[in-house]
Amino acid sequence: MIPGDLPPAPALNVLKLAPPADASRGVERSAIADTWEHAPATVTLVCAPAGFGKTTAMRQLLGAARQRGLPVAWLTVDAADNDLGRLVPYLRAALGAALPMPLDMPATDPGIDASRGMAGGSARQLLDALSRVDAPLALFVDEFEQIADPAVLSVFSELAFSLAPGQRLVFGARHKPALPLGRLRVQGRLLEVDASMLRFNAAEIRDYMVGCRGIAMADARPRCLAGQH
Repeated sequence: MIPGDLPPAPALNVLKLAPPADASRGVERSAIADTWEHAPATVTLVCAPAGFGKTTAMRQLLGAARQRGLPVAWLTVDAADNDLGRLVPYLRAALGAALPMPLDMPATDPGIDASRGMAGGSARQLLDALSRVDAPLALFVDEFEQIADPAVLSVFSELAFSLAPGQRLVFGARHKPALPLGRLRVQGRLLEVDASMLRFNAAEIRDYMVGCRGIAMADARPRCLAGQH
């Protein structure tokens, strides 16, 4: 490397750009998928504690979007993504995989945002490039409870308010993130899928026990008493 040159940007972890694999068949959450498909909201928050099937529901929403022909992108964030210099290349890669044309962004030093620690540089360029894109897509961002940096939250907040018709943004988090949820809710932009929606109903419990766990269940319907019909 020539003295004074910046080191090359680190290779992206491709595992962050795809939903986690699920070896089980899973329970179809058709009610949630139908609600999401017909909701006018452009931003969805799937929010529940661990164990409620948040990521599974998001995977099924992604599958439903694909079946409709909607281009999709996935990004699993972690604590290290509280750094714009690290986040922006991942966000650009995720969106670039879903868009029919490359994002029109000039080359930018990948270390600028990390050194400044503020929403600028390549993050600003990415948002500006996205504002010129009207192609439909759905971006899924999981583990969003990991994000606390104000600059990173600002990028996602601006993205949420700048979506074009046909574009969807889905956040998955274990608790409500520090995003302007009130403004999104008042403007009719927000669909909230919470723990109460993620709980299995009776039919889904049976499907899980029989189909996923292989446990036979007796018919739970009450039998008629003698002399009754």
